[in-house]
Amino acid sequence: MNSQERIFNRTFSLGGDEFTHLNACVGNNGFVDKLTYANGYGKATKLLIEAVIEDNISIFVDDIVYPICFNARHHIELFLKWAVPKVKAIRNTSSEIHLSTTHDLEKLFGELDRLCNKTDFRLGFLTSKMAGFINDFCEIDPTGQTFRYPDNRENARHLEKTPIINILVFRDRYLELTGLIEEFVEAIYVLTDEYRTGTFTSKLSRHQIAQIANLLPQHSDWILQEFDLIRRELKQQFNLTSNDLSRVIDKIRTHREFSSLIGLELSLPHISENTFLKLQKVIDQELEVDCISVQAWATIYCVFEISSYQYYSESFDFLYQTSIRDFEDLGEVYSFLSKLIRYNDRLALGLRKLGQIKLLNFLIQRVNFESAVFRLKEENRLFFERMRNGEIDLGEGKREHT
Repeated sequence: MNSQERIFNRTFSLGGDEFTHLNACVGNNGFVDKLTYANGYGKATKLLIEAVIEDNISIFVDDIVYPICFNARHHIELFLKWAVPKVKAIRNTSSEIHLSTTHDLEKLFGELDRLCNKTDFRLGFLTSKMAGFINDFCEIDPTGQTFRYPDNRENARHLEKTPIINILVFRDRYLELTGLIEEFVEAIYVLTDEYRTGTFTSKLSRHQIAQIANLLPQHSDWILQEFDLIRRELKQQFNLTSNDLSRVIDKIRTHREFSSLIGLELSLPHISENTFLKLQKVIDQELEVDCISVQAWATIYCVFEISSYQYYSESFDFLYQTSIRDFEDLGEVYSFLSKLIRYNDRLALGLRKLGQIKLLNFLIQRVNFESAVFRLKEENRLFFERMRNGEIDLGEGKREHT
């Protein structure tokens, strides 16, 4: 059969034009992974629980309890099978469990917990909070058969020792667990991005390295006798050897953001205090934008962008390489300048994030954006007023406005 051939029949097919909103995208039609499936089973569980609670007359709770608990348990299994390779990939940690051949929640959660504690203490903290909830499911339905069939393979009746399941009690525990699962999923995405920066050691995360940078004295004080005491305390607090701590300190000294915490500044390329003096003259319309080099405009842009929560300071060099050619176009420069004037606080935030304290202080003292903000607002008001009066057409207005 051709792998590109589509198979529809009278049961699994497209709906009529008036029901297209009920066409569900499956297979390769959209993004699908184990977490997609897990979320679906989780939502189905909550919908069934809500239906039972809202209508306890027509829905027979003794029937509906099985799909409720089965969906919930399958949600957990799929989440664990999604999470194990995600955590494994963060530090490229080895795992011997074969996800496709086991339905054992105890094995799956045990492997996830092991990987989390080996990878990052923040993930280990979350699995410790999940453990009690997962263990409840392991005790009642370890392999996914209890709520699937009434009897096991030896024809013994399931749930003989658990003859009552209260839907409200189940709901409250399940909702608490799903909240932890959602928190864990978010943590996976955040930590995956964090570790992509490359700022970590075999024992410490970027977060912990930042903690140590904040605990270290100013670099100029390292010659003092007290520094040896601080080093001993840090080794004890973070369970480090002397070599471990030395490697961490080397990372801090060569890191744009963290080095500033110990009184060292690693300067950015292409910009200086003189660049900001020129920027002020450009803002005041005393100089044209080309008085600042393409490289300097690209650097200012990257400082501006790095202020966003989605970027780490380590992203600066990548951003610069991907944006430098854009600023060969004067139109791009003018567009960015307008944005910079409106949201100038982001430039200050970016400088702080990149550890450029001297440039930050100079910017605050010497560059004034307020008059430019007022001027831009006035220019926009006049432009739209003239356009409404028919004095300019849209094409002409665009050129003039730029």
